[in-house]
Amino acid sequence: MKYIKINLILIIILSLTMNSIKAQSASFLSSERVSVLLIFFEYDYKFNNNSYEPYQPDYSYMQNVYGTMQARYDKGFDIIKTELYKYNKLKFINKTNIILLDQHKKANNTFYQSIKGADLSQSSNIQRCLEVICSIYEYDQIRSEIELIKRCNAELSRISIKDPDNFIYSLRYKAICKVLNELETCSSSEIKNLSWEQTELSMNQKKY
Repeated sequence: MKYIKINLILIIILSLTMNSIKAQSASFLSSERVSVLLIFFEYDYKFNNNSYEPYQPDYSYMQNVYGTMQARYDKGFDIIKTELYKYNKLKFINKTNIILLDQHKKANNTFYQSIKGADLSQSSNIQRCLEVICSIYEYDQIRSEIELIKRCNAELSRISIKDPDNFIYSLRYKAICKVLNELETCSSSEIKNLSWEQTELSMNQKKY
């Protein structure tokens, strides 16, 4: 993870340096764009059959240390703290999703403040908190953007490790830049159809 993060930081440096001399031979990811990609490198947003999977720590070993009740509370606290932190870190590229996230945070702000006083040893309270926090992931357009960014991240990591000196000049890198540009302004219903693979194929076909 640390190595991957360094790769993306290098992308920022390369972008700023090359843009400063107005280089025309490569495509670049802006520092703002990279900051969004980094979020989905650093934090695990997992889906299973379109359902978001919250963080689940293993606290079974703690029950023998200081009792079941305390272990349940600590586990609940850890789950909610982690998911709330991930939620607060969320950033998107698509303009519609940016607005949707902002509206979601404003609509549930009072509830988030009340979490501090919740008894997190009770599974019903944990579930209620997760329902509100994780409800943002129920939107198809949000899931689609997260999955697209994760696929772009995986490929960016692979090509930057394989050819660190020249990957920013590759068609693959340009395709990833292009699809992220398209993601910014496309409609919410179009996000699920975006892929760097299809973008690269289209770019390749235009060469002939």
